[in-house]
Amino acid sequence: MSQEIRADQNNPYNMVSIRGKVIEQITEGADEHTDKLAKKYLGIDKYPYRSQNETRIILKIKPEKIFYQQPPK
Repeated sequence: MSQEIRADQNNPYNMVSIRGKVIEQITEGADEHTDKLAKKYLGIDKYPYRSQNETRIILKIKPEKIFYQQPPK
């Protein structure tokens, strides 16, 4: 079982949690995907914290339970 939690950085009460089973693990293209995330979130072209001993993996998750918490009004 895997779980991902996303929170809005501007409002931590606005969040979603997704739980499910990993249905696929992919290593091909994982380093490039990490670089795309670094570009999106850090504003840099290459992820700077790579280690020689690590293997990057993309996990595809089939959602089984989704929880959304609406921000207080």
